[in-house]
Amino acid sequence: MKRPLLPIVCLTLGPVLTLAAGAPALAAPPTSIAVLPIEQQELEPEGARIHEALRAAVESFPDYVEKGPVEMNVEEARMSFSCFDEAPDCMSQVGEVLEVGLVLWGKLQRDASSWTLRLKLLDVGKQTLVRDQTMRIAKGSDAVGRLEALAADFVKGEPLDVPPLTPLQVRSKPAGAEIRLDGEVVGVTPAEVLAEPGAFMLELRHPAHDPVRRAISVTREPATIDIALVQPVEAPPAVAPPPVAEASRPTEPSRIGLWTGIATGAVAVAAAGAWIYYGLETIDLADQADGATAAEQAPLKDDFDDAKLLANVALGVTVVATAASVYFLVFHDDGGSTVAVTPTVGGVSLGGTF
Repeated sequence: MKRPLLPIVCLTLGPVLTLAAGAPALAAPPTSIAVLPIEQQELEPEGARIHEALRAAVESFPDYVEKGPVEMNVEEARMSFSCFDEAPDCMSQVGEVLEVGLVLWGKLQRDASSWTLRLKLLDVGKQTLVRDQTMRIAKGSDAVGRLEALAADFVKGEPLDVPPLTPLQVRSKPAGAEIRLDGEVVGVTPAEVLAEPGAFMLELRHPAHDPVRRAISVTREPATIDIALVQPVEAPPAVAPPPVAEASRPTEPSRIGLWTGIATGAVAVAAAGAWIYYGLETIDLADQADGATAAEQAPLKDDFDDAKLLANVALGVTVVATAASVYFLVFHDDGGSTVAVTPTVGGVSLGGTF
């Protein structure tokens, strides 16, 4: 007699089904991700801020674990792997080199009136873009902060709240006026200005015309704004009264020559004193050398030569300074000053009225 198979099968599979039903679901390990530095036209701090916002979002998101920081930028990736069009199959080579499952990169651009940020998230194994979005917001004091928040939402896969921008054609007559929207320069007329719906203060500034300020309300519909600039009203030229002849004042004689003569005279006196001192020193050294031994005469001769040289230099300075002092004191135009130069045994003496 054959046994029925159903009880045996149920008996065999029962423990397995019970174990599977009671075991907790095993969570998938987080995916490794490489965040490349944000590409930008100029080295500006805004790109670095957005890059750090992306990394912070990756760190706070439990599904990802960052492989980084990564020093390779997008331009180096293009050149190294010939990924000039950033095709997914080509950019996946970057992920393979970095040994990650996802690669995140982006580009930040700025024009006169807006910021544009494009972010791409690549699945390296599937060689497909998981997410590719472009965010464009109007310039403003909080523009970069809003881009940081959008970058974090991009990493987490949340919907991006990007308000649509309305194009405004701003023209002026004449052209070449600086366009300011709420005080921030956004272009020069004629130009297309991008703005979010709302109320703004539009201002045009032209170097040859009066500034124009106008409150505008931006909707979702494109608009054209034409403004005629007005030249400033020039006041009639003021007629200056005829010049009044001013009585001439007697010119005060220059005293440069006088003081130069006094200064050079003082130099002459000092040099003459040095000449006398070193002259007497040479005489004294010569007397000492006459009664000295051969061993004592060598240092005395050196001192004698030094004193003689200094005496000659002092004599030359005395002569030149005395001549210069006499010249400036005699020939300067002082309007009545009198100076007398009297040679003395020790040099010269100066006297007179100044």
